[in-house]
Amino acid sequence: MKKLPIAVALPVTDLYVSSGAFAADVKKVGDGPAIYIELRLDYAGDTSALDIGALVGSCRAARLEPICTCRVKAKAQGGNYVPRDRAAHEALLRRMIEARPSLVDVELVNEAGLLDSALSSCRQHGVGLVLSLHDFAATPPASEVDSLCDLLVQAVAQHPPEHDRIVFKVVFAAKKVADNAMPLRVIDNLSATRRDVVSFCMGAVGLLSRVASVIPRAAGRAHGKFTFASLVQQTAPGQVDVDTMAALLDPFF
Repeated sequence: MKKLPIAVALPVTDLYVSSGAFAADVKKVGDGPAIYIELRLDYAGDTSALDIGALVGSCRAARLEPICTCRVKAKAQGGNYVPRDRAAHEALLRRMIEARPSLVDVELVNEAGLLDSALSSCRQHGVGLVLSLHDFAATPPASEVDSLCDLLVQAVAQHPPEHDRIVFKVVFAAKKVADNAMPLRVIDNLSATRRDVVSFCMGAVGLLSRVASVIPRAAGRAHGKFTFASLVQQTAPGQVDVDTMAALLDPFF
C-alpha cells in the first residue's frame, strides 16, 4: 500500500472507544494509505476519562503517526472542549503530550503562557507541536494572510528550529475558487523559516487546496506536510473521505 501525506481525523467519543469501534477503525486506517491519524479528543464528553496513552499506543501499533488535538469551543477554534479554567486546560495538554504522540495541536489564540508551557513540555518529551490558526469565515486578502504568518513566526521566535519541532498550520474557509491559491502563499512564506507547514481551505470550494497543498511543486518550491481526510464522520467542512483523497493524490506520488 502506497503511503501518502494524509492525516485521517477521528472524532474520539467515549462510546466510540468503549465499543471497540475505535480500535477497529484505527486498524483500518493503518491498513490504508494515510501516514497520520488525528485524534480529535474534544469530541469526548469527559476528557478526563480518556486513556490518551492507550489511544496513542493503538495508533502506533497500527504503524500510524498520531496527532492529538483538543479544540476549545470558541469561534476562532471550532472545537467542542470547554475547559473549567486555564489550569484544567493546561493539565489536559500535559496529558496529551505525556502520551507521546508524534504531534500535539495547539491554537495560536490560546494564552501565551499556555503555549509556552506546551512548548516546554513538548521539548521535554520529544513531541512536535502544531501551532494552528483558523479562519472559519473566509479567506483573508494577501496582506492580512502575510500578517497572520508573521504572528505565527513571532510566537515561536524564542524557539529555533534546531531546538523545537514546530509545524505551522494555517486554515481558511474558501468562498471562491481563487481562494485555493492562498494556502500556497502561506506555505511559501512559512517554509522560509525552516518549519514544516500545513495549509489549505475548508468548505466544498476548498477541496482543490486540500489536494494541491501537499503535491510536490516544481522549481524547489515548498509543499505542505500533510492534508486531512475523514474515515466516517467529517471533523471540518469540506473534508473528504480517505479513499477519495488517496485517489486524488495518488497520480502525483
